[in-house]
Amino acid sequence: MASHPYKLPSRPFPKPQAPLQVPPPPLAPQATGANAVPLGTARQERRARRKAMEKAEAEATKTAKLVRRSEAKINQLILAREVPPPPPPQPPPRMSRVEYFRAVQEAKRAIEHYVLTLPMNFDNVEK
Repeated sequence: MASHPYKLPSRPFPKPQAPLQVPPPPLAPQATGANAVPLGTARQERRARRKAMEKAEAEATKTAKLVRRSEAKINQLILAREVPPPPPPQPPPRMSRVEYFRAVQEAKRAIEHYVLTLPMNFDNVEK
């Protein structure tokens, strides 16, 4: 019996292969002999740790400088886009004597008109 031409194969995907085997790193040569100093001494480890810390601090300082510079540039751009504040208000020009006299007379008339329009009720006045 012939297989149907449109029938899918029983395994559509290729078989999974074994994961790649990564060879372990080569072992460091071991010191031999009675007076041999071990290769990874505490002194070398401290020095390597200190160097790594200094490198990290230098990188952090560099990054902080870049951040400060970019913040300063952003602030400059913001300030450049802002509209300058309006000039301070100027005091009104001084009045001439005639204008001052007219203004005082106008104020007196306005006060007099207001007082005359008040209701005249003297019942509540203390004696």
